[in-house]
Amino acid sequence: MQDSFWRNVLYALKLIGPLVEVLRLVDGEKYPAMGYIYDVVDMAKEAIRDSFSNADDYKTTFQIIDQSMRLVPDQEVQDKISAELDKYRNAEGLFGHPMAIKHRKTKAPADWWASYGSSAPNLKKFVIRVLIVLQVVRETGVFFNTFIRRDEIDCTV
Repeated sequence: MQDSFWRNVLYALKLIGPLVEVLRLVDGEKYPAMGYIYDVVDMAKEAIRDSFSNADDYKTTFQIIDQSMRLVPDQEVQDKISAELDKYRNAEGLFGHPMAIKHRKTKAPADWWASYGSSAPNLKKFVIRVLIVLQVVRETGVFFNTFIRRDEIDCTV
């Protein structure tokens, strides 16, 4: 049983290690996230692929990664988000309300969108998804930074 447990731990580390590295790079301010993320994710997938001898070991993980890269797969919804983004940038509708403008700098993003995002429902939903992802990234990064240091892990087994 102990041998099986450690094999599962190693399996998880081989999958998660490269993905945590992606999260660290994207969460930092050194690189522009969206212009950089696709290349970094491809590099992580290559690292995962190189860690396993059998494609079945990582096939499901790759499907999840590929689905996650498309936060909004529907082209019609993407167009609506784009139009609503223009409303936000131009401070139209509720976005132009003096309190909304003032609170951009003082309210937490999720609270701000809950208060002022109703005139752009598709953009609001997208932003909330992104905020959730960022929160998970931060929490995951804190967890892995605390308990796992990449240079201390030997994933060559």
